[in-house]
Amino acid sequence: MIENMPVTTDKHLRYTTFTLSCLIILLFLSGCISPPNNLPVSIVTDQPQRLGADCQQALDHSHELIQNHKVLEAEKDLKTLARLECKSGYETDQYLRLLAYALSHQKKYPEAIKTYQKIIKSKYLDLVTRSEAVYTLAQVYYLQGDYQSVITQVADANSRQLLIDDDLQVLVARSYYHRADAANAMAIMGPIIQQAVIQDQVIKEPWLVFSWGLYLDSQFFEHALVVGDQLMAHYPNDQYRNRIKIMCQREDLLHLCGMTVK
Repeated sequence: MIENMPVTTDKHLRYTTFTLSCLIILLFLSGCISPPNNLPVSIVTDQPQRLGADCQQALDHSHELIQNHKVLEAEKDLKTLARLECKSGYETDQYLRLLAYALSHQKKYPEAIKTYQKIIKSKYLDLVTRSEAVYTLAQVYYLQGDYQSVITQVADANSRQLLIDDDLQVLVARSYYHRADAANAMAIMGPIIQQAVIQDQVIKEPWLVFSWGLYLDSQFFEHALVVGDQLMAHYPNDQYRNRIKIMCQREDLLHLCGMTVK
């Protein structure tokens, strides 16, 4: 009976096909975002990397307001007292970090975007802090539906040798998808899935579902079966199982499914 048929047989053949296909896609899409270069960027400055007492006190007060859900009041406090007390380049950038949060929390996105852009270009903040600002800025763009800016922003961050993790890469892939560019979306998601399969890692379920939809819509069924295996291995449910069974009824996929469907 088909209900008792396995859905994860002959995985080695599927993974081999998947890996080769990923390489082919990447060769044809050399314009997509390249893997991040995680080499540190030197920050040259003569100013001390610490907060003065007055600036620290002003920022602590604004932070306390935010913790007490008085975000609008915190924004006003930052733009008056903290702005006056935080004078050095490093102090100014720490002030901007808190201000950017207050602005984005209130959905004042245009001003928040300008503030995050200043943080990313900072000469005084460390690599990790500036890279975190890249991800937050990309999220702001995404929430506004400005998908091209997500793509452009991350490409620029990559050229600046900032850190780009899988979460940010997936956000770029989703942005390509919303721009009806499934090919570039697959070019990003393919290596992420492939690497996880090779290292026997568990991928986030939303990432797998997104990749599955990409491959099914584009009729890359071999890729879809690999993703389906991952879904059933880590997040089994009847919806995924039935979808795989339907795919495995295709005659051209029988050799990958390892079964004969009558």
